[in-house]
Amino acid sequence: MSLWTLVWAELWRRPERTTFTVISLAVGFLLFGLLQSVNAAFGAAGGHAHADRLMVSGRFGNSLPLADLPRIERISGVKQVTWLGLLPTQYRDPTQFVLVLATSPARFFSVLDEFKTSAAELSRLTNTRTGLIVLDTVAKRFGWKVGDQVSVSSPITAGDGNPNWTFNIVGIVTSSGNPSEQPIAVGNFAYFDANRARDVGTVAWFYVRVADPRRAATVGRAIDRLFANSPAPTMSQQESAFAAQGAAEIGDVKWLTSAVTIAVFFAMLFLTSNVMFESVRERTAEFAVLKTLGYSDGHVLLLVELEALALCLSGSIIGLGLAAVAFHFVGQTLGRMSEFLATANVLSPAIIVAGVGLAVALTLIAAAIPAWAAKRLVIVDALRLRV
Repeated sequence: MSLWTLVWAELWRRPERTTFTVISLAVGFLLFGLLQSVNAAFGAAGGHAHADRLMVSGRFGNSLPLADLPRIERISGVKQVTWLGLLPTQYRDPTQFVLVLATSPARFFSVLDEFKTSAAELSRLTNTRTGLIVLDTVAKRFGWKVGDQVSVSSPITAGDGNPNWTFNIVGIVTSSGNPSEQPIAVGNFAYFDANRARDVGTVAWFYVRVADPRRAATVGRAIDRLFANSPAPTMSQQESAFAAQGAAEIGDVKWLTSAVTIAVFFAMLFLTSNVMFESVRERTAEFAVLKTLGYSDGHVLLLVELEALALCLSGSIIGLGLAAVAFHFVGQTLGRMSEFLATANVLSPAIIVAGVGLAVALTLIAAAIPAWAAKRLVIVDALRLRV
């Protein structure tokens, strides 16, 4: 009789105990997979950023004059500059949010080259004052297509107090750098600036592409020094630093996820150890009979470890499988919290491997003492206890 046959028979001796143990372990590994994926997303917040780009914003949350553009362009090391005015809008109801990026189209698609559009669409946007190029996911969600005229409302009102803004859809854009599907669209800054009621001639921030990514920090300091004593001082950050800072403002997620993961591991360890102690206690006489039939001490030890391994691996496979399904939705939520937390919405192979490794470690630790006790069992003493 093989060891696996004995393991299978023992597991289903108490089917309710085996079932509830596997379910409990599956929940633990589900939490492990989700928490570690969240941790990885926060740890790699700057991974979606570009090392050769600087984000120049107001040091104190202030807007920046568009008139500062020529001075920034003259700084040594600056290759290209674009700017963004932000127009938060909603289409029909508050749940249908779209952020319109008011900019110079040619500059925008050159500096932020992860947004892919055709030359024809770029030309139409440039030559259509009310033109709008929308992200493909936004167009699909709202049913927009090229040629449509749409009206959106915004807390930023026009000069006459009207909250409604009218745009003409002239193109659909895709972005490999926007896996979280942020609802954005690109419009003409001239139209936005000429019609808004206040802050005319200002921008939310400048995007600066540097010639040498290794000198990005130096260029950023030069920009900040240039405007240090101006009415609108700046704060320049590499895009990766900006992303990391934005993720950090949400909270110390790494500490929280690590603490919960450790707690989950010890809970699973306590559960598995109790189950294995109880299983070995119930089979004291059976182990004595197996030794009488010729099974060695090593075989008995291995039998207990294999039983624990079957429980832990079953729980890990089910739990990590559920985590892989659930993380698709968790990843979308993270992306809505911050574009730099965008993930591929799939469970990382490294986390799956780590989860299986955790299951093996859990097996070795939880079954160590009961397996050693079964190994050292004396046949005569065990049969005497049975009688």
